[in-house]
Amino acid sequence: MRYTVKLKNDNTVFEVDENETILDAALSQGVRLPYGCKNAQCFGCLQEIEHGEVEYRREIKDVGDLLKYQTMLCQAYAKSDVVLSGQQLPDLTVDTVATDAQSADMQSTSTHTQAKEPSLSADQQEGTDKPARPPITVSTFPVKVVKNNKLDDEVHQVELALPERITFAFIPGQYLDVLLENGERRSFSIAHYDEEKKVITIYIKYITGGFFSDYVFSHLTLGTIWTIEAPLGPFILQDSERPVLMIATSTGISPLFAMLDTQAQQHESRQFLLYWGVRYPSYLFLDAALDELATKLPNLQYTPVVSRPTDEWAGRAGYPQHAAIEDIKDLSAFDIYISGGQALIDDAVASCLAAGAVRTQIYLDVFSFQSQNR
Repeated sequence: MRYTVKLKNDNTVFEVDENETILDAALSQGVRLPYGCKNAQCFGCLQEIEHGEVEYRREIKDVGDLLKYQTMLCQAYAKSDVVLSGQQLPDLTVDTVATDAQSADMQSTSTHTQAKEPSLSADQQEGTDKPARPPITVSTFPVKVVKNNKLDDEVHQVELALPERITFAFIPGQYLDVLLENGERRSFSIAHYDEEKKVITIYIKYITGGFFSDYVFSHLTLGTIWTIEAPLGPFILQDSERPVLMIATSTGISPLFAMLDTQAQQHESRQFLLYWGVRYPSYLFLDAALDELATKLPNLQYTPVVSRPTDEWAGRAGYPQHAAIEDIKDLSAFDIYISGGQALIDDAVASCLAAGAVRTQIYLDVFSFQSQNR
């Protein structure tokens, strides 16, 4: 049996078979719905259902009762016609670049056809002083490892140089996939892209028993060629006038740093409150960079939080989500971005909801370290 799915905000309509997920049906028909892992981990495909009924055919772990009010489209099967509250993402053109992994200069002759953002009317253009988002192309291409620096006992900074002929743009908050020879992928948030040097910066956390992080920490040499797919993911800063609360642990700071760096360049007027948690003070590998960023973005309040403070540590102790709630009390007015491992997501969502946060104003980027996906 087939059903109809409608996106209320832009009137997009597509059909779904009873034996395919709503997300799979949408993607197969060119409907651009937000999603991330497609494996019930990242919550990137949540949508509110305005009308209709769906079912899940596997057990899914909820976080803060989010699934009582929203539906995980990567796991949802329609049982009737459905109306969703959302809309399509801007057009993303997928372009696979033929690569030679042994090519030292990584030259590519492929031409990228970049997608255009939806055009604004004259009235809309006149009413906004924000620069339009760049055209985005999801591409597969080679990169060269040009830096692999140990920052502390559990994090390496890795820089990836792009081929000269590749044109790359991303929306801050998105990630890249490293494509392995065995067909597996490893996902890492893009912390920074130097457009002039054509270099992407990522941060890789050591995972006990993780073969890829062990390879990066012990065996990765400069000049190594990786194949990546980028940019990916729906975890981006939403257009809103509300103040923003950001909560991260460890390398979960990467997408938030990219967002804030861009906001500083655009002289954003919104208030940003960032709480970054690590285990030890020496693990605050972006502390100096965030302090500097706060001078460029005066409406940024940055609070590092350490769960295992040393005697010398004079800052906040505990966990970032608890520190944020202790300071703010009522979170009902905030857009909230949470980025880190599953333990952070579980506790932070529940804690924020208990402090008045609005479910539909919580955005998650879940780092699934156990499965070595992110």
